[in-house]
Amino acid sequence: LLMPCMKDMMLCKNNDGCWFWGVIVLFTIAHVLIYSFMPYVTDDYWYMYYLYDYCKGLDTSFPMDDLLNCWQIHYLNDNVRLSNIVFTLALLVPKIIPSIITGVLVGVSLWLSSKLCMIDCRNRLLLVALAFVFSFMLPWYEQMFSLCFAFNYIWATVIALLLVYLFFSESKQPNVVLSLFLGLLMGWWHEGFAVPLLGGFVAFFILNRREISISRVAMAVGLFIGLIWLATSPGVWKRYETSAYIDVFIILKKFVQYHIPLLILLVTMFLIAIDKKKRAMLADVRLIVYVLICLIGVLISLCINIGPRTG
Repeated sequence: LLMPCMKDMMLCKNNDGCWFWGVIVLFTIAHVLIYSFMPYVTDDYWYMYYLYDYCKGLDTSFPMDDLLNCWQIHYLNDNVRLSNIVFTLALLVPKIIPSIITGVLVGVSLWLSSKLCMIDCRNRLLLVALAFVFSFMLPWYEQMFSLCFAFNYIWATVIALLLVYLFFSESKQPNVVLSLFLGLLMGWWHEGFAVPLLGGFVAFFILNRREISISRVAMAVGLFIGLIWLATSPGVWKRYETSAYIDVFIILKKFVQYHIPLLILLVTMFLIAIDKKKRAMLADVRLIVYVLICLIGVLISLCINIGPRTG
């Protein structure tokens, strides 16, 4: 991850490079400050319930029993996502530490997004537009800066983007062990990200059989194994049994209201499709996979009733 980042910085030594990295650095600093000063809210306290005395300094002995009790209760009634397990451990250290890491990961996600969108230091307007979309057009009205949600969605975003970046890497893909590990990490971290990625990767294998490699297959297998592990949690089934619904009117309303970037993308693709000279652009396998990942992710968001943050 660091090597291509350093390479980009070396290639962007002019004013365009200063602009490109300046936007990412300012974007990162802003989020570090926001997460550092944002108090604990909602799910932060829910996971802190059994660890409250330790978190507030009332008990200095390491709460191993309380941790296990917390994980067991969430396994039975909520989920067993790795994101929440790691977040629970993060509650035991000063809040400034996970806040700084999360803010930095927001900047990393912006850089990885620019790589996947093929935006470089010459595309000033596109980078600013991407940062704007990331800040103001995601379906995050609901306590966006909760630290628990950050572990579930910001940290997951970076892992997902990294996995897609490596999956489509044209230079050198990681070895099989690393590929399997990253897939497993993503699959166990959050099913809302892993299911769309797995669907996109399988579509890639179907559409482009000549490009199937052991590393790519290992990523997909890792995703599948991680999802199987999450599926063993009875809490996951309780979540989706009580939250899923199908109402066409409500789904369309949520789509238009909360998923504006995808709506813009689909309209743009429609305009390209009616232009005979540009129509061939839509046959690009990478574009098809990207859009399919987006559609599956948004479909999950539209069909469950726990707020739009999953999108």
